[in-house]
Amino acid sequence: RDYKVTGVQTCALPISNLFTSTATSGAGASDVGVAGALAINVIDNLTTATISAAGDVDAKNGNVAMDAENRSTSNASATPAEDATASGDTVGVGASVAVNVVSNESRAQLANGARLRNAAALDVKAEGDYSARTEAEAGAEGGIAATPVAAVTVADNKTLAGIGSGEAVHTSGAVSVEARHASTTETVAKGSATGEKAAIGIGVAVNVVAETVSASVGRDLHAGSTIRVAAESRHSSSADATASETWLLQRLHDE
Repeated sequence: RDYKVTGVQTCALPISNLFTSTATSGAGASDVGVAGALAINVIDNLTTATISAAGDVDAKNGNVAMDAENRSTSNASATPAEDATASGDTVGVGASVAVNVVSNESRAQLANGARLRNAAALDVKAEGDYSARTEAEAGAEGGIAATPVAAVTVADNKTLAGIGSGEAVHTSGAVSVEARHASTTETVAKGSATGEKAAIGIGVAVNVVAETVSASVGRDLHAGSTIRVAAESRHSSSADATASETWLLQRLHDE
């Protein structure tokens, strides 16, 4: 399309996205007690502010801004109901699995091939703030008690700001291309087993995280003032797994 306006502002408004998956378990029986909880999140979350490859923008000496902001929180939780434990006189099995698979992206760009003419200032900015928490917890009691627990987070987080390849851009003012990126990933697995004859507790916590932040320019720029290209990234990631086993020796005499 051919845009003939004074100044252009393309914005993806800052909205906080919350994605939650929750599962609870709890079971008891006189002989065999089995309880299980499974929580799965699969999220594809994208925010963009772009002038596309087919764009032909005449800003008429006005300012041009592309601003994308993406804030998201993804929670997956598989836990026992309050005060609930899988229990059975002979066998007690409690299992919990929580999986969080998340793709987050914030992208602001003047795309490859897009034309931009007669701009005063040009501002291309992408901001991403992403959080993921994955929690799995279970407990079991019985003659033989087993508690396998697994929490897995797979996160691909991107914050991209760019001016793609194409015809040179001339501005009478400043040019700024900026990407700001922050993310937190927390994965927790807790398992406990208490058995008279045998107790097996297994806890596994896994993080697989890819972080990408980029501010780039792929064509010639001619600015009447400063040109600034900057990328900033902050990331925190933790995976914590605990498992406990307690064997109770069978009493030979009643107390």
